[in-house]
Amino acid sequence: VVEEQMESTRQEAAREVAAARDAQAREHERCKAEVERMTARMDEMREAHASELREATEHLEIRLRQSEENAARRLEQQAAAWQRERESMESEAEATRVVLETQFD
Repeated sequence: VVEEQMESTRQEAAREVAAARDAQAREHERCKAEVERMTARMDEMREAHASELREATEHLEIRLRQSEENAARRLEQQAAAWQRERESMESEAEATRVVLETQFD
């Protein structure tokens, strides 16, 4: 009878150990799946962030190029204005020279 009770107790303990092992395996799989989901979500977020950064960089490069083009245009316009002013002053100087020459002749 004692051996039967010991065997029954051993079997019950074995069932409890097996049930605990099964529960632990299920929890391990659940945690593993959660880690995989979180890793996938982090990858998505990282890609979205990288995409946003690429778009922002492209936008800034376009704005920089436009600013450089505008600055070059303004410099060209200023250079042309200075050239016209120089030519005008040279023309005035020539006219003044001609007037002075005729007055002294």
